[in-house]
Amino acid sequence: MHCTRLRTFHWLTWLVIGLMIAMIVSLVLMYILPVDLSVFIIPLATISYLLIPLILIYMILSIVVVKVKGWLERYLDAMVEQKTGSGETSAKMAVMNKRLEDMERQLDHIEEILVKVSE
Repeated sequence: MHCTRLRTFHWLTWLVIGLMIAMIVSLVLMYILPVDLSVFIIPLATISYLLIPLILIYMILSIVVVKVKGWLERYLDAMVEQKTGSGETSAKMAVMNKRLEDMERQLDHIEEILVKVSE
């Protein structure tokens, strides 16, 4: 996994990761040390019991909203395209833009390889 993907995690993902790490560390410390850490484990378990379903609901709702938004944008674009009749021109432009983006990505990749080779 690339480090850039780790930096782009959503804050809810980091919250869940932090809760899980805190619970695992407290369980390991409880196993290793003779100290009773149930004071830490029980609140963490309660918090995660309450937060994880809320986080999952939020994530599902955000996915649904993004999908509906994308569908509405495509639908409205098709409606505007029908009214203006310039669908063929805009389709050609979209294909050209896509090709240019692909070429730029390839050039960036080649540039990264050349920088690595020069080092």
